[in-house]
Amino acid sequence: MGFLTDSAPVIAIVISLISLAFAAYTATWLLRQETGNERMNRIARAIQRGAQAFLSREYRYVAVLVAIVVVVLLLLSAIPNSGMSPLTVVAFISGAAASALAGYIGMSIAVRANVRTTQAATKSLNQGLRVAFASGTVMGTMVVGLALLGISILFLVFTSVLEGDASAAASA
Repeated sequence: MGFLTDSAPVIAIVISLISLAFAAYTATWLLRQETGNERMNRIARAIQRGAQAFLSREYRYVAVLVAIVVVVLLLLSAIPNSGMSPLTVVAFISGAAASALAGYIGMSIAVRANVRTTQAATKSLNQGLRVAFASGTVMGTMVVGLALLGISILFLVFTSVLEGDASAAASA
């Protein structure tokens, strides 16, 4: 194999870490923007409390669904020649955790960006749009960065585990 194919997972991990650092930088910039007057901040706090309550309830329901799917995947992986593996459960849980993290951070940034976007828009449309787009950038970059990081790590781990199994089976 060539350098690029051998290094692809490591390159992907580096790129994903760069994207997550960019999301953190953008979130930091966003949170440094002005939040407006007391009335705007009072409304913003109420929205933040509502968003937290929504996420808390949503994640409780999603956790139950994830647990059910994990049990089903484990049962399927116990069936010989089903094509399923316990590693599928690892990948599923990793994806669910990354999705939950991206959703939590995205919601947190989005509700905090609302008041900052409103305040920036009182100065100019351009400033308001810059803050609003920064909010979306954080969420989008988090989703892609976490997905790429998770897939790359799983690829490295699974290929090392499966190569070990293949070599053990070949020697038997």
